[in-house]
Amino acid sequence: MGPRPIGVIASGADPERSLNDVKSLDLECCQLSMPESRWFGEPQLSAIREAQHQLGVEIVGFFCHFPGESYADIPTIQRTVGLVNPETRPQRLTTVLENSDLVARLGTPALLAHIGFIPEEREGRLYNEVVAAVKQICQRCAGNGQDFGLETGQETAPVLKQFILDVGADNLKVNFDPANMLLYGSGKPLEAIKIVEEYLISVHCKDGHWPTAPGKLGEEAPFGEGEVNVPAFLGYLRDIEFTGPLVIEREISGEEQRKDVIRARDLIRSLQ
Repeated sequence: MGPRPIGVIASGADPERSLNDVKSLDLECCQLSMPESRWFGEPQLSAIREAQHQLGVEIVGFFCHFPGESYADIPTIQRTVGLVNPETRPQRLTTVLENSDLVARLGTPALLAHIGFIPEEREGRLYNEVVAAVKQICQRCAGNGQDFGLETGQETAPVLKQFILDVGADNLKVNFDPANMLLYGSGKPLEAIKIVEEYLISVHCKDGHWPTAPGKLGEEAPFGEGEVNVPAFLGYLRDIEFTGPLVIEREISGEEQRKDVIRARDLIRSLQ
């Protein structure tokens, strides 16, 4: 098995600029936050396609995001993030469906999202409403030739796997983030990935520490400096012959972020 493609999460505010930034980091691919709809008209689409071709950088997924989301602490995340809250779900569902149609115009293979904390009570009305919403998204994505990738961390791996089974869509996949399992206190990354490995389409290379107080998130760390156990984690991906992209995520900004991304890139290459 050859080396897996290495990428980075980048801003979608200006996709052309982000593609050039990714190339400057000597990386092969990226996941972008969802750009404004104006980027999906001509000639913008042609320019993005040309940039991908000329630079040799592939956009492997677009992240959905919604106004009003906050990651301040776990109760705030539960209330504001994703598709679980019935008050915000209808408009956000419409947004995801529209995003799928837009991404289809670029031929990007995956739409990605945090859908929020999946309710653990499978018999409850809220759980079934979220299942129905994600089924609708998967149907739209399937029609557009896309996978829908769930970001991990806000629930345990067994809950996530059962949710995928309950939705029952072949294109519902997992965008596995090992650090998020730690940051949310949801489980050990290596144990968790073994539960959902059959659904993997991409993996985040991100590190962090367990929470130190109830209701608080753990602290993110540079890749290789937290509690993920990067050699064992990447070694397991090699053992199961995972060939999807390894996407570096570092949730800081500026020059320090760039340095941490380069260090992560070099660490991944040394362990490929």
